[in-house]
Amino acid sequence: MTATVTPRVLIHRADQARGLLILVHGGSWRSGSPAAWSPMTAELAERSGWTVLSVDYRLAPEHPYPAAVKDVLAVLDRFTPPASSGNTPHPVALGGDSAGATVALLAALQRREVPVPLLLAYPPLDPECGAASYREPGAAAFTAQLRLSWRLWLGASPVPTLDDLEGLGPVTLVVGERDPVRDDVTTLADRLEHCGVTTDLHVLPGVGHADILSPGNRTLTTLVNTLTSPERTLS
Repeated sequence: MTATVTPRVLIHRADQARGLLILVHGGSWRSGSPAAWSPMTAELAERSGWTVLSVDYRLAPEHPYPAAVKDVLAVLDRFTPPASSGNTPHPVALGGDSAGATVALLAALQRREVPVPLLLAYPPLDPECGAASYREPGAAAFTAQLRLSWRLWLGASPVPTLDDLEGLGPVTLVVGERDPVRDDVTTLADRLEHCGVTTDLHVLPGVGHADILSPGNRTLTTLVNTLTSPERTLS
C-alpha cells in the first residue's frame, strides 16, 4: 500500500493572521506553480492579513485527474482539523483561480463533512465549452485550448459531476464580463443558490480571463474585500 504524500506548499505568512487561505493556482491543469504565482499570493497575504498557502499539485498530462484533487485534499487533511475535534483556532478557506478554482471546488465537494468557505476566480466547469460565452468574439482560440486542456487533464476519467452541491461552505465567485468561462460561473452561482449554498457572485465589467495575474487587477481586490469582510461570506 502506497502512503499518501502531502504535496509541497509555498506559504506567505501574514502578521497576526486572520486565518489561512489554501490556494490552488491556475494554468489549465498543465502548467503553473506556486513560485510562478508567488507575486500574487504574496500581495494577497499582505493586503488581506490572511496567511496564504499555495499548493504545488501534480500536473497533467503526466498526472491526470484526480491527482490534483487528491493533492489538495491531502493539504486540507493536514491543515483543517477534523469535524469531531472542535478545534478551529483560525478560520480556514480554500480558493483558486481558473483551473485551480475547478480543482478547489471538486476537493471541497469531497470534504463536505468539514465545509470551508470557497473563493473561486473564474473556474472552467464544462469540458465541452458549450455555453454561449465560449462563442463570443475573440474567444475561439481560448476555447480550443481549453477543450484540449480538459482532455489532457481528464484522460480516461469520466467528467466530474456538479449535480449535488448541497453542504458546501459559503462560496465567493469572481469572473470577468469578457471571460469565455463567464457562463460556466454564472450557471454555477444559480446551482449553488438552488442547493441552499450561500453564494456571492461578482461579474467584473470589461475583465477577461486570468485577470488575477495582471498588475492592479480587480479580481485580487475582490478576494481581498471578501477576506477582510468575513461577515459577508466567511461566517
